[in-house]
Amino acid sequence: MHDDFAVIRHALPREYTHINIYGMADAHIGAKESSLATLRAWVQRVLADPYGYAIIAGDMINNGIKDSKTNVYEEVMPPRQQKRVCVEIFKPLADAGRILAWIPGNHEDRSVRSVDDDPSYDICVALGIEDVWRPNCAVVKLSVGAVKKDRQVTYGICITHGSSLNKHKKFVAQLENFDVVFSGHTHEEIVYPIYKMHLDLNSGTIKWKRCRVVVLPALLAYAAYAVKKEYTPQLYGSIPVITLSGTRKRVDYHEYDAMLT
Repeated sequence: MHDDFAVIRHALPREYTHINIYGMADAHIGAKESSLATLRAWVQRVLADPYGYAIIAGDMINNGIKDSKTNVYEEVMPPRQQKRVCVEIFKPLADAGRILAWIPGNHEDRSVRSVDDDPSYDICVALGIEDVWRPNCAVVKLSVGAVKKDRQVTYGICITHGSSLNKHKKFVAQLENFDVVFSGHTHEEIVYPIYKMHLDLNSGTIKWKRCRVVVLPALLAYAAYAVKKEYTPQLYGSIPVITLSGTRKRVDYHEYDAMLT
């Protein structure tokens, strides 16, 4: 089991001109509002993209247990079955080496606090990707393509599950030399850049560093608990896809339509 700050390193092929990173968070397998059909379609989309890779940012299972806020009587399957289904859905991605990092969310953390057992870790062990699992936060150094014969383009990526938007903004503000930060939790899709000013003491000049912040949407229909608590509707209609260039340092994004089915 690895520490949060044990950096995950990926050196992808030099011939790649780019890669596309598909983020997933808050699938909540086992909740009646969740859509396994859409999740399976998302996995197939990543697999069909020859440059597609995935990061998993927590709450992949709903994990309703007796001391949690979830109404366990509304779960469509028990937690042990949720884990098995999650393994079955993500096995093709794991077998293809397409999962860059996996962290738990607050729903998995319920079991950690109750019985010191993290279901996301069990899932990753079953998938054979324990090396890319981290307990709270994943830091990824990713190299791809080539700018020179002996040097690839290198990116820094941070993945957390997140908390409130205000706390997340403060957390992101303290990060240095990261190109992309992924999170989830709020169930609301947000993508925006932040800029940091650096003073180069050698040259006496100012340099700017841009980081793309990506808050991933939830894989949930607007129903039940969300309606009861009068949350703002967040219908699952698209997923942000981050593109990292393999020919020069550049981060772009577009959206993959994934209407809930």
